[in-house]
Amino acid sequence: MKTNTLMEDPNYRYEFAMIHYGATLHCQSVFDQIEETPKSASPKTQEWWKNHGKWLWTEVMQNIYSIHSNYHIDAVKSIKDKKLNEKFKQLIQNGHLFQTKEYQYELMLMKIGTAWYARKEALEEFKNLKKNNQ
Repeated sequence: MKTNTLMEDPNYRYEFAMIHYGATLHCQSVFDQIEETPKSASPKTQEWWKNHGKWLWTEVMQNIYSIHSNYHIDAVKSIKDKKLNEKFKQLIQNGHLFQTKEYQYELMLMKIGTAWYARKEALEEFKNLKKNNQ
């Protein structure tokens, strides 16, 4: 079977689910911090954040969260290996396990989801907003 993407390859459903789980965790951590006004920013920037920036950031991150949450849910449902499925569930329920040597692979997959997908997509969304408002 020849595939072009990770999403289409049934041999990597566990990895796909873990990557997108990482992206959703990143979005959730952003939501948890959204109320904070950047304290080191100028008063003008703080005012912009309060009146516009926070709303824009919330919209962008909510869109990204929804996309990755759907990918994550679909991928978890499609994991056929019962041991991998159980391992995945245990890791999600016991997040401290990601800090152990045994689960460094999974931690790196989550970091890929955070660094590559969630952050890159946020930047692209903001570029599009800027382009559309010019």
